[in-house]
Amino acid sequence: MKKFLQLSTAFTIAVCSVCNAAELVSADLKGPKVPESLLVAYQKITDAIRDENPEVLKTYLLPGSVEVTTAERDPKWSEYGTDMNIPFLKRGFRPTILATASSSPQTFSLRTGTTNFRFVKIEGGIWMIYGYNDEPIE
Repeated sequence: MKKFLQLSTAFTIAVCSVCNAAELVSADLKGPKVPESLLVAYQKITDAIRDENPEVLKTYLLPGSVEVTTAERDPKWSEYGTDMNIPFLKRGFRPTILATASSSPQTFSLRTGTTNFRFVKIEGGIWMIYGYNDEPIE
């Protein structure tokens, strides 16, 4: 019985993670459907953004691909950059995915109202950010 409860709890947590992640996708999504495994990873990234946790964000970056910064950007250009800027992410990032693109099963782009994330699926099915830029949709 104890093993059943452990499995049941683990399943419920996994399902709830997907449910919460699905709320991050616009009902009017333009482009291909986001793979569930990528959506779960994106949920964890948005949680790290909300928690202002650069160490967790770095675990989703391919080495040498994107810098995580903590200093305020110039106010004139605060919405633009290729760095994951914690002050901007906390204040101005909008996480809802509005559009997607994919040139292969191993690459996927997620576009929000503020940001474009480019992901690659590496060995073991893990999604990693290889490209990033903030630029609002106008």
